[in-house]
Amino acid sequence: MDNGLKRVAICFLLWIGCSSVVYTKHRPRRELSIVHEWSQIEFDYRSEVERQANIDGGYFRVGTIAPEDCDVYYSGNTSTVFITTPRIHSGTPVTLGTVTDRTRNGNPIVAPYPSWSWHNNSNECPVNGISSAFRIMIDECERLWVIDIGPLNDVLTCPSRLLVFDLRTNHLLLRYEFPNSVLLSNSFLASLVVDVVDQANSCRNTFVYIGDTRGFQIIVYDLAQNRSWSVSDRTMYPYPNYGIYNIAGQQFYVMDGIVGMSLTPNKPGEPRRLFYHAMSSPTENWVYTSYLRNETIFRNNPFAAPQIFHTYRNTRSTQSAAEAIDRDGIMYYGLLGDIKIACFNTQGIYQNKNSTAIIADNPVTLQFPDGVKISTNSRGRQELWILTSRAQYVASGTMFDVNETNFRIMAADVDQLVSGTSCRRLQPRGLTNNPDLYLP
Repeated sequence: MDNGLKRVAICFLLWIGCSSVVYTKHRPRRELSIVHEWSQIEFDYRSEVERQANIDGGYFRVGTIAPEDCDVYYSGNTSTVFITTPRIHSGTPVTLGTVTDRTRNGNPIVAPYPSWSWHNNSNECPVNGISSAFRIMIDECERLWVIDIGPLNDVLTCPSRLLVFDLRTNHLLLRYEFPNSVLLSNSFLASLVVDVVDQANSCRNTFVYIGDTRGFQIIVYDLAQNRSWSVSDRTMYPYPNYGIYNIAGQQFYVMDGIVGMSLTPNKPGEPRRLFYHAMSSPTENWVYTSYLRNETIFRNNPFAAPQIFHTYRNTRSTQSAAEAIDRDGIMYYGLLGDIKIACFNTQGIYQNKNSTAIIADNPVTLQFPDGVKISTNSRGRQELWILTSRAQYVASGTMFDVNETNFRIMAADVDQLVSGTSCRRLQPRGLTNNPDLYLP
């Protein structure tokens, strides 16, 4: 792998002086169940002849493609699992798809979404096309939001875009190209969360917060006004001491900014908070979304309001990538070096035994949780969905062993995962604004 490609692969797949960390140990009544797993990604070709032609022409490099994110859509009694496979190099024929119930050599086949035509001619930036889908999120208005990052082989072939699909019709609702005014020369949009302020007027009152992992900023998109602006703060930068990763015997170095982002529940009378962290860091941070939505604060200077950002004093002992928060305000996130999944009650103290716990611990199946989502199923119960990608192999320049299981999508009922842990116990009120909990 040449140095240029390695740099791209690392960023694409990271897709991703500390106080001691104390977790309460808990063996869940129900472990995360494996829903899908792959040794290599396979796609839904219309014929064997077409598949082989793509392989012979270099359009499909079997065994080199890694997934980045997933989400699940429930409609009635059916469910659809979406998955992204960013184009970190040539040979990735499909970059956004749905997992079918068919397999090839035991590997679930991924069908292109919304159709094959959206994935052809990626270098030509077609209007109805997807260049490289990185992160996705399904909101409560049955919309699929997609960050289409644009770069291929470390070259910006297409502009970074935000795409929105109506999941009831699979039609495109929105295509928004981020202007140069909010992008830096090294911007890489690696995460997003969708904030539906209210569902009136076809859910037009919606904001999207996008993490720029290379530009060390948050980009805010206002759907109603169809415009965006930048917000920056020192809390969005990586920590040099956390740039070296050791995961399951693989070591690599990367200085990634914001990857993990999540929102507290949207409850009347309670201000909503955006939690976030740089992946190459030990800290967790938050900011009230009402500040982010106020463009006038940042119009002349993205760094204009350092006082609105909060960083917990307590820290992790290892890096973390994606995170998600359920409707009870409980956060779920991976511990990369420890190869575990933790929970945190956001009404409590971060990394404290009274509000933090380990809920999943498996050194094989939990390697590099890239995608973390909370979904509500058809029975109204919440589920935790996690995609693990073993991205450390690509980041360290090591090829995947196609004789092993490399990628998994897992899920579990959140109530069963956190029942009996400190994450579920009620926390004292008034902790959020206690200045002793945060760094100055």
